[in-house]
Formats: sequence, C-alpha cells, structure tokens
Amino acid sequence: MHDAGQRQVALPEDFRPDQGDEGEGRQGLLRHVELPVGDPGRNVQGQYRRAGHAQVRYKTSADSLNDFASGAIDYMVGDPVFGLARSRDGTLRVLAVSTAKRISSVPDIPTFAEEGVPNVDVRIWWVLAAPKGTPKDILDKMHKVMTQVTTSEEARSFVGTNGGEPMTLDSPKATLDYATMDTKRWEEWAKIGKIEKQ
Repeated sequence: MHDAGQRQVALPEDFRPDQGDEGEGRQGLLRHVELPVGDPGRNVQGQYRRAGHAQVRYKTSADSLNDFASGAIDYMVGDPVFGLARSRDGTLRVLAVSTAKRISSVPDIPTFAEEGVPNVDVRIWWVLAAPKGTPKDILDKMHKVMTQVTTSEEARSFVGTNGGEPMTLDSPKATLDYATMDTKRWEEWAKIGKIEKQ
C-alpha cells in the first residue's frame, strides 16, 4: 500500500479573514473550490460544510488558479502536489494537512486538529491488488517486493517531494483490512457531506 498524501486547505496568499463578511459583492459568503465527486478534498469539505460558504465548481484544482489570483475564491481543500507547488511559488498559503499526525515531508504544516478542526484523518492511498484466488505464496512475494520498493530511500524522497509518505502494512490481509475499513469511512463522509452517487 502506498499513501499518496493528504488533503491540504489553502488560501490565497493575500487573504484577509474578514473577506467573507465584508468583501465586495460577497453578501457574507466565503467562496470555496468544489472539486468533482471522487476527489478526496470534496469529502473533507463535505464534513464541515456550513452556512455562509458558497461552492464554486471546478473540474480540477488547477482550473481554480485564475479565480484565486483575482480574489473570487477564498479557500479550497486540494491535493498536496497542487498545494505545495502553489505554496512554494507564493500563490497560496497552506493552512493544514488532513492526516491525524503531521506529515514528515512537510513537518511545518499543522494538522486540521491543531488548527481547531477535530476528527479529520483523511489520506489517499494506492494499493497493489491481485485477482481473487491468487495463491498466498504469490501474494506474500508481491507484498514483500512492494514493501521493499515503498520503503526505499528513492520512494521516500519521491513521495515526500509531493507531500506524502509511504505507508506499509504487515501483510496482504492487513492491507485488505485497512482498505475495507477506510472505504467504509469514505462512505460515511459522503453521507455526511450529502454527496450523491454519480
């Protein structure tokens, strides 16, 4: 299993906290980027959606850049590759990561909980899968090789550059159990966020 990272909350670099209440033409609304169904950032936003926030839909994080630059958008929950790149070039300010603990590759960015938003532990991951009925010895070999790859310095460096950290579990069964548990959590978040099936 490979942890692809976390979601990040980002604001335009020149954002003022009072913009949502007094910003020109805003009628007291904070406008935020809403990404397509299936994007993890949408689930994070869905958990904490409340009155006074207006959703502006985009197909990708990058599509929102011009509106961020013009001040038409106030905040977003986006992927770490997008968020870190924009943070490094000074376009956006990253406020928090969506994992329960800080990410080792970006230790200066706090978690949602540290910023006063509890119960957020959202990460995206990829998993190497095999067809049902694959012999256990083959699964064990695949797991061993994948663990060697994801724990290598090269993998840690690559994943870290993009705001994540490799995650390995003890066995193929542990990986399946984690994926099953996390899928159920995502289903719950979709319900909380009132995200309908597409």
